[in-house]
Amino acid sequence: MKNLIVDGKGKASGGTYAEVRIDGVCTIDGNLNCVVIEVDGTLIVNGSITCDIIMVDGTLTVNGEISCGSIEIDGTCTITGDLNSDMIIVDGSIIIDGDLVCNIMEVDGSFVIGGRASGTIKKV
Repeated sequence: MKNLIVDGKGKASGGTYAEVRIDGVCTIDGNLNCVVIEVDGTLIVNGSITCDIIMVDGTLTVNGEISCGSIEIDGTCTITGDLNSDMIIVDGSIIIDGDLVCNIMEVDGSFVIGGRASGTIKKV
């Protein structure tokens, strides 16, 4: 499986990747399926994400939905659709316009949920 690594500025189509690592600025047009996403810069996804692990130290904007095993946000994350995840850790900020479905969400930063929330949310 191929990797998508951007260290600078780039644009890519959606698709299936093992690792997506963004250290600069990148826009992905289309749905994204991968094992791990690491964002240290800015990533805009115009589509939905299915992923095992997402780590955001920069800015992630998803114009679609996210379904993942775990997501850790030390930066900012904005999702126009739903977020479905087993484990969510927020030390930065997250805005979810849709519904949130999770097992556990630990928040030491800020969060806004526009839809319904189900799961255990702990403010640390």
